[in-house]
Amino acid sequence: MPAFQTQEFKNFGGVQTSKSVDDFDYDESLVAIGGHFDNPGSYDKRRGGSKYNATSMGVGGLGIFDFRFNNDVDQKLLLYAADGSLKEGNAGSPSNITTGLPTNRPTFQKFNIGGKDFAFIATGGTMKKYDGTTLTNASIAAPTTGALAAAAAGGTLPNGSYIIAYTFENADGEESNPSAEVSVVLGGANGTINLTSVDVSSDSQVTKRNIYLTLTNGAILFFSSSINDNTTTTISLTALPTGLELEYHHDVAPAVQYIEPFGNSMAGAGDANAPDVLYISSILDVWYWPQGIGSAIDYRIKIGYGDPIKGIKSFFDGLLVMTESDTFLVTGIAEEGTIQVTKVRSDQRSGTISHWSLEVIDGWCWYTGRNSVYRTNGYEVQDIGSNLYGFFNQISEETRFKINKSLMGDCIAKSVKAKPHNWYLFSTPTDVDTDHNTTFMMDFSSLRQDSKTGRIKVNCSVWTGMYSEAYGIVVVSGEEKLYRWDNFGFIFVEDSIQGDGATVTATVTSADGTHLTDSTQAWTVNAFTGVYVYIISGTGAGQSRRIASNTATELTVSAWTTIPDATSRYAIGGIEWDFAPGWSDYGNSNRSKRWRYFRPRINTDSTEPIETYFLYDFGFEVPLSENLSISGESLFDVSFFDVAFFDVGLINDILLPLSGDHIHRWSTLRLRNLSSGNAISLSGFDKIFQMKGMRD
Repeated sequence: MPAFQTQEFKNFGGVQTSKSVDDFDYDESLVAIGGHFDNPGSYDKRRGGSKYNATSMGVGGLGIFDFRFNNDVDQKLLLYAADGSLKEGNAGSPSNITTGLPTNRPTFQKFNIGGKDFAFIATGGTMKKYDGTTLTNASIAAPTTGALAAAAAGGTLPNGSYIIAYTFENADGEESNPSAEVSVVLGGANGTINLTSVDVSSDSQVTKRNIYLTLTNGAILFFSSSINDNTTTTISLTALPTGLELEYHHDVAPAVQYIEPFGNSMAGAGDANAPDVLYISSILDVWYWPQGIGSAIDYRIKIGYGDPIKGIKSFFDGLLVMTESDTFLVTGIAEEGTIQVTKVRSDQRSGTISHWSLEVIDGWCWYTGRNSVYRTNGYEVQDIGSNLYGFFNQISEETRFKINKSLMGDCIAKSVKAKPHNWYLFSTPTDVDTDHNTTFMMDFSSLRQDSKTGRIKVNCSVWTGMYSEAYGIVVVSGEEKLYRWDNFGFIFVEDSIQGDGATVTATVTSADGTHLTDSTQAWTVNAFTGVYVYIISGTGAGQSRRIASNTATELTVSAWTTIPDATSRYAIGGIEWDFAPGWSDYGNSNRSKRWRYFRPRINTDSTEPIETYFLYDFGFEVPLSENLSISGESLFDVSFFDVAFFDVGLINDILLPLSGDHIHRWSTLRLRNLSSGNAISLSGFDKIFQMKGMRD
């Protein structure tokens, strides 16, 4: 093995005051787990938010929607649960609107039709709509059978032939397509048509049936009369129709999972039976989805090259439509036959893997792809997550799925405005492993271009162990707040208030295999559900467990490895910070490096020491002997950190012994603030490493 050739000192950009915020190398992630970057050179940490509901709903969430209606006078929080129930928030005490809906992730959209606001809900099954009081199907299915028609005496209908059909209608004036047509011939003294077996709709929103009749010997149906209920099955027609001509374009909403406004229409995609088809509704009457039946124009458009559509987003006057590989811009008006589909320019596979990751921010649509985060202005695609590749392409497929379930199309995102920065938040949850879920917050006000590589870089903050598959932006007293629904049935509210450290720091009274007791406390029951408890010192030190429930004095957790006792001090709510240089070959895939020193500069008034750890290879943790307390800076001699080989051609490397050293491609410094109520800020983070030459 060749001798050391160079020794290099570098500042870790983005969290130090000594250099500008963009002074970091390609693939170095500005990462802070459990918090966010407040200003260039400083870092704040969130306490985790306040609970919206005091009692668990007993189920995780798939969707949160802030529904404002009646000209924004009224507001309801709609909650779509993982068990297929739809709930109202009811000021912190959620209650069911309905149950038995599909257990797919929903898409919500608000539309105003005829002056009335509706929340439309698409799940890949029957589309629904909600007016603030009643949940119904988004469209009305046509009658399945025609009526029976017979000539009868009386009435004023002239002799001749007639055609009859009927439709269903609801109280909002929404009408179905017509039934099958039936014919009858009148002669002699017969001037009346008796209809029987007029179908009764199984749809509870139907309030009447409309009868349509042709003129004598005619072929065009006109409105004749109505049966003003959904129970009567007979009616007599005695005069020629005087109403409007029957419309045939009232096709029901398709079974799509994604819906978006598109001009004055609604667009939909994600139909399992037609995954590459974009559907477009009628203008203004968005509960009608013409599909070529009785219409000159088919409002169904095949997109791309047969690949399934993964996401759609309203974008100025157009619509962005994405497969996993490509991005398209759709413009025009379907009813005028002017639809155009244009492929957006990109030099790589730059589609999306998740409809729920698409967010329009400052004239660009941000979204998560298979390997990075991108944005597009409708003309080109930019890769803005190049310094986050380490989170998307990790050492093994198993590890990657823990960090990036977005590969499975389950990424969700929101645009969060929290002064002085705006954030693109996206979460990549796993199915069952609640400790390995990752939520990223990318500060899109920090975007800048690397002068050497031309790549776009962005500051990023990361939350882990925060199992939330549902996020929503809810306006409360004029302030936008982020609501997140965890897997334990609680909704947490994040606002502009930042906090640091633990909620409680104290001494254990006693413990057993799955409990911790502190007889001096008087906690609110289940106030800590989903929060972590850490053993700071004494027996069992270093352990952390998620709190399943709590009484006034006792925490219930998963099994301890070492049971704490009266020598143990604990902290509730402390969140770890990780500062990661990421992985990189620094321009040479055959270089290796030995980390020598980390020097964090920290300001704190903490009375508890700030625990420090070195981590490598996504999970191997080495506690450092020197912890931080009070304020100032500390220099850690880390000569035992071995050799880190960086070789971009070996992305599936695993840990291997090598002359007492380890091959590893990722390292980070972890700081754990467990002091109750005390703030901490990081003003600088330097690293010193030695670089080796070419490998043998």
